[in-house]
Amino acid sequence: ALSRIARTYANMGRPHDAQNYIDEAASVCSAVSDKKVLADAAEAQGEAHFWSGNITDAIASFTRARKLASEAEDREGEGLATMMLSQTTDDPQQANQLAWAALDGFFESGNAYSAARAHLKLGYFASAAGDFEVARCHCESALPVFQRIADKDNSAIALNILGLIARQSGDIEESLKYYRRARNDFASVPDDLGEVGSVTAIADILLSQLKYGDLEQLYARKLHLAQETSNHSFLASALLD
Repeated sequence: ALSRIARTYANMGRPHDAQNYIDEAASVCSAVSDKKVLADAAEAQGEAHFWSGNITDAIASFTRARKLASEAEDREGEGLATMMLSQTTDDPQQANQLAWAALDGFFESGNAYSAARAHLKLGYFASAAGDFEVARCHCESALPVFQRIADKDNSAIALNILGLIARQSGDIEESLKYYRRARNDFASVPDDLGEVGSVTAIADILLSQLKYGDLEQLYARKLHLAQETSNHSFLASALLD
C-alpha cells in the first residue's frame, strides 16, 4: 500500500511526498524477505527517482525491481518495471523493445489496463520519432480503456499526444481541443507536471496565432505549477516566458 501511494505521488509531480512514503515502505521492507513485495517497493522508488529527474538512480531501481519480480515469478511486476525502464533509455530501439516486451507480457496475462499503459508508452515513442499514424493507433487503443475506469491522468497523457499529432497534421483547432481536454483532466487529478505540459502546448499555439491577451493567465499558471513541482526545467521555461 505504501508503494502504491508513493507511486501515485511521484506521477502527480509531488516527489517530496512520494519520497516520504518510499522511506516508510523501505523501513517496513527491511524486515521482509518476500521478493514480490521488495520488487514493488523498488519499482515505486524508481518512479520517484524518474519523475524527479534522477534517471541514473531510476534505472538502478527499475533494474533491481525487474530482477526481483522475475525471481518471484511476478509477471505483472516484471512487466511494470520493464515498461518503466523503456522510458529511461536514450536508445529509441531499446526503448521500443522494452515497451513491446511489456505489452506482450500484459496481453498474455490478460491485463487490459497495463496493456493500455504500454500502448501509451509506445504512442509516446512513436510521436517522438515523428511516426504520427503509429502514435495515433497506440493512443486510440489506450484511451477508451482509461476512460472506462475514469483514469484521468493516463487519459490526459493520451490526449496530449493526440494534440501533438493534430498540430503536426495542421489541424490547430483540433489540437487545442485535445490539449484543453488534457489540461482539464490533469488539473482534476491533480497532476501538476502533466498540466504544465498541456499549458505549455496551449500557450505555444496561442502565441503562434498572436493571441497575446490569452497568454498572461497561462504563463502565470505555468509558473505556479513549475514552482509547485520544483521541476528546474519547467521553472526555467516558465521564467523565460
